[in-house]
Amino acid sequence: LFAFLREFQIGGFTSTDQVANAVRPDEVVAIPRASGAPVEVARLIGTDPLGAYAESVRRLRYAAQRLMGPGTGSGDAPAGRVICVTSATQNEGKTTLAISLARAFADSGSRTVLVDLDLRNPSVAGLAGIDPGWDLMSFLLTGGGPEALLLRLEGTTLDLIPGGDRARVPTDPLLTSPRFAELLDALRARYDVVILDTPPVLPVIDPLLVARHADLLVMPIRYGRTGQSAVRHTVGRLSSELRDGARLIPVLNMDPDRSSTYYKGYTG
Repeated sequence: LFAFLREFQIGGFTSTDQVANAVRPDEVVAIPRASGAPVEVARLIGTDPLGAYAESVRRLRYAAQRLMGPGTGSGDAPAGRVICVTSATQNEGKTTLAISLARAFADSGSRTVLVDLDLRNPSVAGLAGIDPGWDLMSFLLTGGGPEALLLRLEGTTLDLIPGGDRARVPTDPLLTSPRFAELLDALRARYDVVILDTPPVLPVIDPLLVARHADLLVMPIRYGRTGQSAVRHTVGRLSSELRDGARLIPVLNMDPDRSSTYYKGYTG
């Protein structure tokens, strides 16, 4: 009985089949564990584009493109699609995956922007190795032109909006404000893909407020670590916020076996 509970109810996830059984999504993607600090892993799309990590992120990009419908802008103008990247708890590789996925979309020719909405612990700018000037937190608090927020990741066509300093005020009023909704509308009109890096679901309310804007949720689940009950609870909370037609892709992240099986066997 204990073995059954550990395999299907309480233990960490060690296969995509386990994830599919717990979440019942349309698709599950596995991303291999990559050596190096998070900042180095986030750059692998560019520094090792033929490696197993980059190949797996491109598989995630393809799954996202296939599952997402057209954008939901107002009027007849085409609108960009919004991808919300979140997780159940912290330290699941969420921001690193968000940067990697955004880079993969940009490299494929899609006009892409990555927005750091983890305002309680912003880290996109640090992992991307850029020095932000005007940032999202300042914009949401004081206003200004959204164009001044945009930064280009050096050597790529990917644009970034940094979060700024760690929030010292409640962030939920900022994420439900007309200013935030106007910013998302402006980004949808300008970009093909808008990727939002949000906080984990279980500690704070912010990702639930952002999820209602998403066409797709990408949820990394750290291999062998994230409990199944936490994932089920997270999916349940997110599902109640999603609009009709929005989809979910769970990602078994940092899989130690993924890079040493099919891909290496083929390319070796």
